[in-house]
Amino acid sequence: MKKIAILGGGYGGVAAAKTLHKIFKKDKDVEITLFDRNPFHTLMTELHEVAGGRTEPESVQVSLAKIFGGTRVDVKIETITDVKFGDKVLVGKEGQYAYDYLVMGPGAEPEYFGIPGAKDHSFSLWSYDDAVVLRRHIEDQFLKASREPNAARRRRELTFTVAGAGFTGMEMLGELLEWKGPLCHRFGIDEAEVSIVLVEAMTEILPILPKKLRENTMKFLAKKGAVIHLNTPITEVRADGITVKGGHVIESDTLIWTCGVRGCEFAGKLDFTGGKEHGKSSLNEEETNLKFNILKKCRLRSNEFMQSVEYDNVYVVGDVLWYSEKNRTLPQVVETALQTAECAAHNIAADIKGESKKPFKSNYHGFMVSVGSKFAVAHVMGMVLTGFMAMAMKHLVNFHYLWEVAGVNACWEYAQHHFFVVKNGRSQVGNQLANKTPTYWLLPIRVGLGAMWVVEVLEKVFKGWLDPAKGPVSSWMFSPGVVQAGWTPPEDAATAASEVAEEVAAGAEQGIDLLASMANPILPKDLFLVQWMQWFMDNVLANVNYVLLQYMVVGFEGAVALALLGGTFTWVAGVASLVLCLNFTLAGYFTWNTAWMILASVTVLGGAGRVLGLDAWIMPWLHRWWNGNGLAKKTYWYLGEPRRRK
Repeated sequence: MKKIAILGGGYGGVAAAKTLHKIFKKDKDVEITLFDRNPFHTLMTELHEVAGGRTEPESVQVSLAKIFGGTRVDVKIETITDVKFGDKVLVGKEGQYAYDYLVMGPGAEPEYFGIPGAKDHSFSLWSYDDAVVLRRHIEDQFLKASREPNAARRRRELTFTVAGAGFTGMEMLGELLEWKGPLCHRFGIDEAEVSIVLVEAMTEILPILPKKLRENTMKFLAKKGAVIHLNTPITEVRADGITVKGGHVIESDTLIWTCGVRGCEFAGKLDFTGGKEHGKSSLNEEETNLKFNILKKCRLRSNEFMQSVEYDNVYVVGDVLWYSEKNRTLPQVVETALQTAECAAHNIAADIKGESKKPFKSNYHGFMVSVGSKFAVAHVMGMVLTGFMAMAMKHLVNFHYLWEVAGVNACWEYAQHHFFVVKNGRSQVGNQLANKTPTYWLLPIRVGLGAMWVVEVLEKVFKGWLDPAKGPVSSWMFSPGVVQAGWTPPEDAATAASEVAEEVAAGAEQGIDLLASMANPILPKDLFLVQWMQWFMDNVLANVNYVLLQYMVVGFEGAVALALLGGTFTWVAGVASLVLCLNFTLAGYFTWNTAWMILASVTVLGGAGRVLGLDAWIMPWLHRWWNGNGLAKKTYWYLGEPRRRK
């Protein structure tokens, strides 16, 4: 038995675990365990949306149970406090865990550069907890300001300062500029009183992006009223403000620190590079240089296979990694985490199987930055995008990642948070997809649609659909002589349609052309699809026992009617009703005065059975049952969160 331990459920840890599962899913001699202190994977690139009030906190959570539900990866919720590399043991708060191979992906933490007060008096944005705390603080500041009579204190409470003009800083700045209006309206504050300030030590924002994108972003920020201070290093941070180069003071109760990250304190304390066992002699000149000191940065060195330079059975991935490619240290971005994790997983597998390892080779696709919910800039695969298209690209990339991680369920939840359940129009498409209709307004449509199917069933029964001795009959939906399979050839359907057309023409001459035209079939008789359906009826259905067929049709329609009237499995009934309507339309039978049933069939799909219907009890039970089913875990087709079975 080979035990592979993965430390950290971030981008790198999740990617490594999923890759290892794909390789060893049929090998019972390999055990894969992922350790994390949270039961969920955090979408770090979307934290600003939670902190800025655009989406709810759960929008950045993807439960580890959902991700690894159908796999052989064992998820252990535990806080690891130390690693005994010599003994191959992880030390946690609740116990010790042996391993044969270890993937180190503990992540990163904010870098404060030794600036006095920066860590104690600022809000970071590098974890789920950070985002939730910052969100609550911002709302509390508006509440405090709404109660504050002193103008100076009120101005300080309503000044929000972002330190750092990198990706995280710009995204947070955009959220604040967008959230300002709704918060002012909610708390009765004049927008002119609110100041959104950016402080950056460098002379440019987003230095990694092309100049055109930086300029477009600056124009957007100016239009939205941001106050921007470039080439302005912060020298001191206090609870009530910051001091910048030159001694100028910006009074503010809120400083959001996004000035970059280093490794993590946990990694820095391990008996790794520069530790007691190996000493500083293992570092080369560049790595001991003050600017690139990896001991200070708390990052862990690896070779080209993502192996630790000290321990062959330990692999390092993600933000904590220190590896230079083409004389450049790998950047601390998501793509680095994903690609190094995949490399590490494949090389662990190669080691276990006795195969040759493959060196790491990066393949970065580009960078995207959203500034609020409607504006973004992107430099992806050589394309320079601004505005709507850049935002669309960002959403597509997120959909692709979520599909790989947790399938359609995670993608659907992302769509809900970003398009279908949004507040104040804070979505790329505004409120166009977010306005909700209370389900009680769907009750008349559901009952009406069910009643029409009851009428149709009763007419067919009374007119002899279930009596083999009777000849061709019709119902209120159809023209005479074109209903019963096995009796009426397609030519009769064409004749009936022709007669209807003649009646319509006569009605038009009498001044009632609009009403008469409602009896026209929705699809004309010469349409290819209609002719194909008529051929199918004449050559296929005509050879079927028509009595049995008509019993089935009447029974199917009756089941749809009862389900709609009782609000039972209404979604299925709505789909069935839609299928019936479309089938009759293609057959050339459905006329314009029955077309509303097609639209009603679609409308009832939106939860119409939960009002005065049995679905109010059936669907929650069905959700719980399905979410504990093994098939749901294997396919990621969850209805919400997976259910744990004891």
